[in-house]
Amino acid sequence: VQKLGSDPTPADTLGQLFYNSADNEFHISAAGSGSWSSGGNLNTSRAGWPGGMGTTTTGAVCGGMTPPDVPSVLVEEYNGTCWSEENDLPTIRRFNFTCGTVAAGLTATGGLQSSPWAINNTDEYDGTSWAAGGNYPAGFYYGNGCGTQTAALGCQGFQAAVGYRDETFEYDGSSWAEAGDYPGPIGNGGMSGIQTAAMRVGGYPSTHGGVKCNTYDGSSWAASPDLNVSRSQNGAAPNGTITATLAVGGAPNANPPVTVGRCEQWDGTAWAAITQMTQARSKVGSIGTNESYLAVGGDQGSPNLATELWDNSPIATKTITVS
Repeated sequence: VQKLGSDPTPADTLGQLFYNSADNEFHISAAGSGSWSSGGNLNTSRAGWPGGMGTTTTGAVCGGMTPPDVPSVLVEEYNGTCWSEENDLPTIRRFNFTCGTVAAGLTATGGLQSSPWAINNTDEYDGTSWAAGGNYPAGFYYGNGCGTQTAALGCQGFQAAVGYRDETFEYDGSSWAEAGDYPGPIGNGGMSGIQTAAMRVGGYPSTHGGVKCNTYDGSSWAASPDLNVSRSQNGAAPNGTITATLAVGGAPNANPPVTVGRCEQWDGTAWAAITQMTQARSKVGSIGTNESYLAVGGDQGSPNLATELWDNSPIATKTITVS
């Protein structure tokens, strides 16, 4: 056991026991435990992956699906307590992917209710209004995205009359360019990270999704350890990283079926089950990180208003007492 005059940085000494000579105490650096709590309700029921951007205290969702299964233009912003309605999207859409911040956000692609079934629009948000960005190479839905307004990553999804695809595209703030293909055609999953370091989690078809996870290094995809429970229609922490993210809710990709409120946490090495959401659901809007994440709306038989906040206590130094 080391003898130190002051506590070191907890993140640098996780799991280590040491003696603090100034306090005359034994201390240990330990990871806290997370929990779910209720967030403020949306103003309008939403499912169909309403695209999320920003943080749990300055966040927004856009598009998605309102009852009964109607693609939406609605945009709502969250201040950590309540939601407020903001300027609508230029184009209706559900199953769209979204990334960035409230002051500099982006949403792309999405599904419609009739032919052509999907759009290739990219729209950029400045916190007040929307402006057209460079069109996505094709109309998709059920795709995934992450990154920033000027360095976004979009991948996979479903294309009408074609099926699930494996393409990956990078955005430079004005146009999309094709990058390294995913290991197989897939959609309906979750995604975290940035353009040069991203992670994709779960999805459908289960041959390339379900329990499967893959990481992107800016040019190609590589297999990562599997989830413990197969799932599609799941969320992930969009601002998480390839060493710390979540797999949230989803629909079963297994028999017998699993609870769709089940969540898992990634620590860079393996997936571990964490506390389930209070409300089991899929196709949620996702905002935030591994440490502070907001699940927005989602399906539970029908779209809903509810949001839930995941608060994962940070690594901290704790005193060891003897009794």
